[in-house]
Amino acid sequence: MVEETAQDGTLDGKPTFLQNGRKFQDIKDKLVGAPGTPEREQYDLELNRKLISLKIREFRKQHNLTQSELGERIGVQKNQISKLERSPVNVTLDTLIKVFNAMHVKLNLSFEQEAPPISKVKKALLFVCLFAFTYSGISPAPQVGAFF
Repeated sequence: MVEETAQDGTLDGKPTFLQNGRKFQDIKDKLVGAPGTPEREQYDLELNRKLISLKIREFRKQHNLTQSELGERIGVQKNQISKLERSPVNVTLDTLIKVFNAMHVKLNLSFEQEAPPISKVKKALLFVCLFAFTYSGISPAPQVGAFF
């Protein structure tokens, strides 16, 4: 049987995951906010916190440690470990290092700087230059031996 997409964006009466060709990123931008907006920054921050808390819990369980045992290894109470596993809101980098070291887990931090946005003027200038070089026959770089 061949399934056909109906006019309302459903597949055999069932909604498709990506209706109208939208990508997950488009849906995320609409629901959470575009990258760079305060809403998106808050979402990304909370997501990273949740990922850290899930990793702490995952590694603790892999090492068959209770929250109390992990707490003893780093010198804190069980409730501190519980807070870290729920959401590490005001956790220090020192605490994170201690937690992962206590479980013999290597902690890697990576930093990426986003490229600064190109201004509209620079984009327009770039477009004009590329257009001119493409349609005028002028080469953006001299040919080898052109000056000899």
